[in-house]
Amino acid sequence: IMHTGDVDREYLRIGVLVDSTGRTFELRLPFRGDTTRNYGGWRELWAYDALIAEQLEACKAQLAGAVPANTLRLMRQGGLRRLLEGNALSPDLQAMLATWNIEDEYLHRRRYGLQCRLIANRKYIYRVIAKWLCTRYRAVAIEQDMSLKSLAKQDEQAPAIKAAQRYRVMASLSELRGYIKQAGMKYGSRIGGTAANTTATCHECLGKIINGATLVLRCENGHQHDQDYNAGMNLLSQAIGGREQIRGLRSQRLKLGLEVLEVPERLQAVAVECLLE
Repeated sequence: IMHTGDVDREYLRIGVLVDSTGRTFELRLPFRGDTTRNYGGWRELWAYDALIAEQLEACKAQLAGAVPANTLRLMRQGGLRRLLEGNALSPDLQAMLATWNIEDEYLHRRRYGLQCRLIANRKYIYRVIAKWLCTRYRAVAIEQDMSLKSLAKQDEQAPAIKAAQRYRVMASLSELRGYIKQAGMKYGSRIGGTAANTTATCHECLGKIINGATLVLRCENGHQHDQDYNAGMNLLSQAIGGREQIRGLRSQRLKLGLEVLEVPERLQAVAVECLLE
């Protein structure tokens, strides 16, 4: 599940990593693209979308009366350009359409350039995350069906899934999953996991989680957990063989002392160690 948390945050949570030593990392995709260059980020991309839509509606408003209302209501950019090419309107409206067309093409070019940079930056981040995971761990369990697109088609959606729809294109979780699988093959890490009720089942008591749009959810037996941490614990339990095995491994590691887990410098703003429960 993807979460933004507070609206002022500068990142999108794309996942939570839980390992057998007891460490927890929040995996983040920054809203800005490359922090070394000031070309904008995902919020600026969405601002382009809003401005393009606003100018489209403003142009259509000026055509009211000159074009049948039912036709105008369904008209998009292509329809307006056909009107411009038809040259059947008054000179004033033709001039207005020509001005709109120039502005619209300019905004789309700017938007496309920004989108390409942001996607390239996301791919770079995901490849680095995948290499780090698969060179650090001998086995990685991931959610095998993280497609929000397919979940969006279900009749009954969890509130968290509904809240995440806006960020589906930004996160492209299937892309991340693909890079992890590729890295697993390259570096010899076993990739497993399942999608069976990792978010809907409490890892502590196996009770049913009560759906909600917040990060921290409560199960039917009263346990409260960050839902991504809960899903991570369920995946870890599946990979290791049960909750008792997790407790045993963690107790053994605590007796021996935790080794230093170095996070590559280029990942330190993306994979952030944190305390979740």
